[in-house]
Amino acid sequence: MLKQAKKIVKVLQNKGYEAVFAGGCVRDMLLGIEPHDYDIA
Repeated sequence: MLKQAKKIVKVLQNKGYEAVFAGGCVRDMLLGIEPHDYDIA
């Protein structure tokens, strides 16, 4: 799922939007835990 989420962020960025991961998914990734969902802001 992370691969798909990264692709969505990249597509948004390529279209000129500022898109980054936010919220609990960032915390989980930093702790080495696989997130169950991804927030994009």
